Amino acid sequence: MLQYMDTVLGFAIVMLLLSLLVTALVQMLVAMAGTRSQALQWGLERLLKQAGLDVGDGDGNAKVIAEAVLKHPSITTNGYYSATAIRYEELLKILRSLKDHPTKELKGNCGAKKALSKALTKELPDTPEMKPVVQALKAELKRSFPMHTDLVSDSVDRALVTQQKTVADVRTWFDTVMDRTADRFVMHTRIVTGAVAVALVLVLQIDSVSIFQQLASNPDLRTKLVLSSQAILEKAEEMQVFEENSVQAASQALSAITTDSNYPALNELPPVPEDLATFNQGSQWVKGLKDVSAADSKEFLDLFGKKFEAQNVTTVQSLKTATQEITTYLEESQLDLFAASWLVRDQSGQSPSNGFTCKRGIGLFISMIFLGLGAPFWYNILNQLSTLRPLIARKIEAKPGE
Repeated sequence: MLQYMDTVLGFAIVMLLLSLLVTALVQMLVAMAGTRSQALQWGLERLLKQAGLDVGDGDGNAKVIAEAVLKHPSITTNGYYSATAIRYEELLKILRSLKDHPTKELKGNCGAKKALSKALTKELPDTPEMKPVVQALKAELKRSFPMHTDLVSDSVDRALVTQQKTVADVRTWFDTVMDRTADRFVMHTRIVTGAVAVALVLVLQIDSVSIFQQLASNPDLRTKLVLSSQAILEKAEEMQVFEENSVQAASQALSAITTDSNYPALNELPPVPEDLATFNQGSQWVKGLKDVSAADSKEFLDLFGKKFEAQNVTTVQSLKTATQEITTYLEESQLDLFAASWLVRDQSGQSPSNGFTCKRGIGLFISMIFLGLGAPFWYNILNQLSTLRPLIARKIEAKPGE
């Protein structure tokens, strides 16, 4: 019975290793294709439509405005790449900035420009008779809090701007639409994972039936894989950490600086948000700090840039090393994982007339399905089997006659 258990366990190990390779390829494709920014643009378009911006001379205003928002220099390093994340406060600031200083693309689209201007001037309290009242309120509060005049002015402006119809609509729908955007990104990532799995199987001719038969007929091969199961589980956990760290890269770099005793001026800052992924997001957080002087802010940004770059280099190197180790595991397993050719050849070197067998086709199809399940699925399977195997082995040893 134990040999059957080891066969299944060995097969799970092979599938996990191959799935980790698929995961690495998917991460590269997602980064190069800008899938995160595309999903965010989709979400912003729907948010802006819900807020009433898609009106006027055409029905494409929301798309034009969303593109302008995501390429705004305040959240991107240049105007070519689109941002991959945005916060509610950033969105409002950028929309107001685009209203007063439209980009070249926005200037060329009169409908979108008019829609944005109309939406952001549709205010409830900002009528002419209210302006003196607002100014008087600001003046009174500034006299009461002379040490915080800028903070008072900003607070009053924020309180009034929430009465804008468009801003209120954006606030109402922002979290909901962003949640749907995250769901859409996950769905697209799963589709890409499935496509990469299919491509990998077809290109490398990964035959699950052949792999299982090799494991079932080779005790030494099974033993070698079973002994390496714990090391492979640990390697899978490392790669999972790399993936999780990628969505908190900026947060981790900032936290490392704010807790460094060498920079006491930065030790009393507010907690760093946990969802800062990009360098731009981290920079915007630093620039938005109220209790940091200009000199300290500049020093903070310089330190952050160096820390972020060093952290990325380390992560990439670690991920590359992990990928090489996975490839080494596959090579050392001595499994005939990949067919040398698209054609099936017999022992004499002759090729059958059809060049493809039904058995090979079934094996490839099964591989596509199994690799499409993803590395987390095979990690859980292998973890459970590794826990179960010692229990079965002890029961078999206790009953030697069976």
